[in-house]
Amino acid sequence: MQPVSCVNIQGQQYVYADLNISADPEKKWRNAWTVDAGNVVGVDWTLARTQWRTTAQMNRADFYNAAANAGWISNADAVTAASGKWPGSFNDFLSGTEDENRFVQVEFTNPIYHRNHPLIDAMASHPSINKTPEEVDTLFGYDGQ
Repeated sequence: MQPVSCVNIQGQQYVYADLNISADPEKKWRNAWTVDAGNVVGVDWTLARTQWRTTAQMNRADFYNAAANAGWISNADAVTAASGKWPGSFNDFLSGTEDENRFVQVEFTNPIYHRNHPLIDAMASHPSINKTPEEVDTLFGYDGQ
């Protein structure tokens, strides 16, 4: 547990003295915080990151823009993928049965990509991309420790 001077939560910065339990009405982060008299005085960053992953999401266009900016995929593949079309180079990600591959391609058309979806980690860990879970978190905008 680290002492806290300020906390970044989903792009918003909070000074610990101003951050209290009521600042988390949906209770997404509450059990990652150490609280004294209603104020957050410490954060378990490992637990906070795990909880953040359950809520983080991006729309398809933002995801593929971020992936191209980070060098994960080419600009051409980003444009194709953001339009909802399956880039030919993505066939490298398919290694399952015909039904499993169909599932991946159908899931791919979803307009919202959730950080904790197994396909995100599968794509990131593919040898052609080879990114850690923490690098995926950064792509999705994680700004904690």
